[in-house]
Amino acid sequence: NAIKEADLAVLEDPSNSSALLIRGVSKFFLGYYDGASVDLDNAIQIAPELDVAYFFRGQTYNSKNEPLRAISDFTKALELGSKRNLLYRFRGWAHHELANYSQAKSDYLKYIELSPDDAEGYKLLGLNFLATGEYVSGIDFSQKSYSLRNNGGTLENIGWGYYGLGKYAEAISACTQALESRPNLVWAHLILALSYEAQSDAGRAQQYFQSYIAVDPTQEFNKRYFNINLYDRPKTIKISTSSKSLNLRGKKIAVVEFSVLGDIELNDAGI
Repeated sequence: NAIKEADLAVLEDPSNSSALLIRGVSKFFLGYYDGASVDLDNAIQIAPELDVAYFFRGQTYNSKNEPLRAISDFTKALELGSKRNLLYRFRGWAHHELANYSQAKSDYLKYIELSPDDAEGYKLLGLNFLATGEYVSGIDFSQKSYSLRNNGGTLENIGWGYYGLGKYAEAISACTQALESRPNLVWAHLILALSYEAQSDAGRAQQYFQSYIAVDPTQEFNKRYFNINLYDRPKTIKISTSSKSLNLRGKKIAVVEFSVLGDIELNDAGI
């Protein structure tokens, strides 16, 4: 295979930058990110003009959650004249991971300009708008992505946008559809929980809060974008009342009937 052939080439000539590049790229695609980084480091040290080495090393840094290094490598590849459109998309994601949403948006817009038929570009740009609370734009770009490629992950983004706009029925519809195709989508569970809570449906809200924690035990999505306490939910209580009067021994007594959805915590007086 490619790695074995590259191994032989490097053994014969340790300064063979092409062989190091091929071996590093092969390791990257196999998920051996540390090994890939070492080979790509060596290839760049020998041939610093290899823009493709920066391109792939930047991807290894993204995969290792090192966005600052990824940005540096993607930028270097562009400075060296690389024409790979994906550089903008990958650099945009690295900026997004650092919450540099303005820079991410610029990269995504450039990528869409160069690759207008790639659904992923619109999806990521939509996500970027959602992260900054620009829900209408987030929905628009997510729907454009979905029109190019039906994807449950895009539907949960659309649901997030509707939740942000207070359109809870639409949010529930989008996220329910998303889970039909991909039951373990993390965001959809939380958006459904929050949307049902906003509708005062405590039972379903609790169900989806629990399922969200099950699929995202570290609560990465919640901590990053919502930062709410999920272990004390739901708090919303919906009380509907009706009243009537009874005639008891010549006296009219007002009677109030009420139903409660959710848990009630009593105070010290039992009220």
